[in-house]
Order: sequence, then C-alpha cells, then structure tokens
Amino acid sequence: MPNVTSPIMPASTRGMAAPRLRTASPHGGYWSLRQEVDDALSKRVVKHNLSVAESYPALASLIEARKNKRMHAVEPESLAMYAPFEGTQEARRAAAMALAVAAGVESTPDPAQVIVTNGATAAIEAVAMATCDVGDAVLLPTPRYPSLALDVGARAGVTAKYVDDLTPTALRRAVDEDSDGGSVRAILFTSPDNPTGRWRSREELDAIMEVAHERGLYVIWDAVYAATSSAPDRGAVPPLDDPHVITIYSASKDFGLSGWRIGVMHTSNADVFNALMVGARFTCASTLAQSAFANLVGDDMCDLRAYFEDAAITLKSRRDIAHAALVDAGVPPQPEHLYPHAGPLSLVHLPLPQDADGGIALWRAILRKGVAVVPGTTCGAPSDHVRVCWGCAASDADAVDAASRIAAAWLECKCG
Repeated sequence: MPNVTSPIMPASTRGMAAPRLRTASPHGGYWSLRQEVDDALSKRVVKHNLSVAESYPALASLIEARKNKRMHAVEPESLAMYAPFEGTQEARRAAAMALAVAAGVESTPDPAQVIVTNGATAAIEAVAMATCDVGDAVLLPTPRYPSLALDVGARAGVTAKYVDDLTPTALRRAVDEDSDGGSVRAILFTSPDNPTGRWRSREELDAIMEVAHERGLYVIWDAVYAATSSAPDRGAVPPLDDPHVITIYSASKDFGLSGWRIGVMHTSNADVFNALMVGARFTCASTLAQSAFANLVGDDMCDLRAYFEDAAITLKSRRDIAHAALVDAGVPPQPEHLYPHAGPLSLVHLPLPQDADGGIALWRAILRKGVAVVPGTTCGAPSDHVRVCWGCAASDADAVDAASRIAAAWLECKCG
C-alpha cells in the first residue's frame, strides 16, 4: 500500500507553498448555475427545490420515533467546552452504530476507529490529504456528484481522474495512464450513487477491490445514502475491516440533518487513522452538534434499523410515484440501468433530438416551471439528463406535481 504521509503537508511537498485555490470550476460550472437557483428561490418562483440531495422523510420518521425515547443526560456546561478533535465518545459510538446500519452489518465497528468531522465534505478532503501527495490522483467513476473534484482538489491539490467503466481492465488502464506527474492513490466511489441513486454492483465492487489490492490503492467508500435502502435492493459494500478501505458517512443525507454538519471517517488501518488524526483538529464538529447527534441516534441498534427501513420504504414509494407521474405526462420510462435503487435521488433521462448548450436550456426551462434540479452535465452525464432529489419533496403529491412540471418543461424543449 502507498505510504501514508502528513495530511497537512505531504513529505514530498514540505517546504513548498500550499496549492492555490482554484478559481475555475472543476465540475462543469455547477456553482455558476447555483446563483440562478438562489435568485429564483429568493423571488419565490421555485415551488419544489429538488436540487439538494437530502432525505427529509427520513428525518421526519426519526423525530417521530424519538418522541418517547429517553435521551442521554447532558451536562449543559459540557456543551460549551471543546470536544476532542476526533469527536466525543458518545458521538463516535453513535456514528459507529449508524455506519453499521448503513453497511448492513450486524457488528458495530470499533468507535476507536471512527473520527467525527464537520460534515462529509471535510471528511473527503481530509482523507485525500492523508492518502495523497499534491499532484496525485483519485479515480472517480462517472457519472458522479458534481463537487467531488472540488472536495479532493481545491485545497488538497489532488487531481480527480474519471473512469467510465468499473471493470478490472478499465481501472488498471486508468491507474497506468499518466496523471501529470503524480500517481493514482485511491478509488473514490459513492454507493448508492449520487446522481443515479443506484448501488454499485457486486461485479463493480469486486473489480474495485481486486485492483486496489493488486496496485496498493485505497478504496474510499462514500456511504452517505446507504442506510435508506432496504432489501432486496441493498447492494454490495466493501469490507469495513479491510485495511485498504476508508469509509465516509454523514448525518446530512440518510438523516436529513445537513445543517448539523456531522461527518464520519472510519478505517481499520492504523497508519491511515493516525494520519487522519493529525488533521482532525481542522475538521472537528461542534460539541453541540455532536451531542444532538448522539441523542438522536440513541443506543438501540434494532430501533435504528427499524427507523431506516421505514424511511427507505417512504423514499422508494415517493421515487416510484414520481417516475410513474413522469411516464403519465409523456416522458419515456427510465432505462433499467438508470432506475434508482436507494435513497432520494434519480438521474432522469429526458431525451431531446439535439442539444447545443449542454442541457442548460432544458435545466432553465424546468426552473421556469418552478422546479430546481441539477443539470446532468455537471455530473458527467449526457446533456438530456437531470439529477432530481425526490426526497426533498414534502409529500407524494408534491413529488407528482414536480414530475408534471419537469415533463411540461421537457415537452416545451422537445417541441421547440
């Protein structure tokens, strides 16, 4: 496996200036379009904001389940104190239990192998800093979450290298190709995926693990949507006890608690963990947020599994209802390889005869209809796709209304 270097200043670059913040967008102009969404929201012309990737039904389910539960006792004075950089004991136990549910395993990972961070973004950046030198590369399957390149590159100085196929041959080719002087150090993938809402298949995971072991790469699993998926749709997950594996989790997606800024890093690799601990002083979550998270999760694994199963059923029903509404409005049924398995997301195919602007006209037409989504091109998808978060719809009726508006905008673009 590659040597783990300082997450703050890797050995090969000590004494050099830190990488400059990049002013050009590394992910298809996503942030330049956000201003248009913000303007539309401020003018109250957006009825359904489905451009963020959260699971509000999951949060409602958890709050209801916790109404009559006894919470951990909290000393008010303790909330005003610094938390340990790696997280409080209560928050690390809660994070380990949530990660076990997300991974679908019976035994809870050792909380001593868990670090609590101020969100998954900070966790991804910290892992990039710990495992890569400036100029090294991380493989990212496409389509992908629009901001992953920014997460690993803006301050860590790591290059995002995209791969279209998760086969041993394709991964080996990507590892062996020139990476502007650096080396490929890791494979970073989200499963269930953002933007498609699909689990990586057993064959894809086997390919990732095979090449990682063969070439000494780290496998970074972004598991932030994994708990809101129930059998039989659950997919394969990497083994948490494999020293090549680093797992990222968060309260933002499965829990719908993005404002709390709770992220999780887990690894059984002591060297990687020690490197992450060096950077933990820069990524620690607030004591107040950690206390709230630990109390919300509780200490009953069966209870937490039941909550997530309920949330998964709600989200699956909402996704299916929305996709049926799209078909009823004239949109062709989604191809099997795009139909979502899990969580709140789907990558919706809206076929158009031609496109000259990367799908931006389609995206703007949908925005004018009162629905905010994400252009597929910012995710590395074809221009006649948009990413939709059905989990942000307040109800099934709202999901149907949003689907009808999306279909109406598509028909206008299709008919010219």
